[in-house]
Amino acid sequence: MNSMFQATSHNTRPRQRAPAEGSYPFIPYRCEEAINLLEKAAMLFGYRPYSRMYHGRPSFLDIGCGAGNICLLANAVGMHANGLDLDEVMLKHGRKFVTTHNAHLFKANALTYRKYGDYDILYSWRPMADPELWEALQRRLIEEAKLEALIILPWWCEHIWPKDRRVRCVYRSKGWGMGRIYEKVKE
Repeated sequence: MNSMFQATSHNTRPRQRAPAEGSYPFIPYRCEEAINLLEKAAMLFGYRPYSRMYHGRPSFLDIGCGAGNICLLANAVGMHANGLDLDEVMLKHGRKFVTTHNAHLFKANALTYRKYGDYDILYSWRPMADPELWEALQRRLIEEAKLEALIILPWWCEHIWPKDRRVRCVYRSKGWGMGRIYEKVKE
């Protein structure tokens, strides 16, 4: 599975170009940890991963999706996957692959996007290079996520999330990427 994911990562990555203003360049990601986090999030949501049942599928948003590789995995796990990114070139490359898998990629600014509350599961693996903007995005996610939404983030967000009583950590992975899954428990 990892080889397929790396091949997809290679094929969706535009050749040598500068990233969109303030964002990271496309970084291929090992799929084992992403799959682990996505499967766990689906189960925490009450959905059996890889189920062919469409009723009860969690809605998923990858914030800073780049070429949409995580959207492909979320869709494979059984989620209704969407991704947003500011970089139209990355989105264009990713759409060649994800639209055939019932995922949707769209252009939006993560800091001004207003529909986080429409999703059951939010995923963001630090799409911004600026630490202050990244912290602002995390605070927006806490504020705007709907009650009981799950939010998947990297482990280095530990300085913000445990202090906010509106969310609680429901899963800590021990793998390569060491992600965390938080649940919004209070408005």
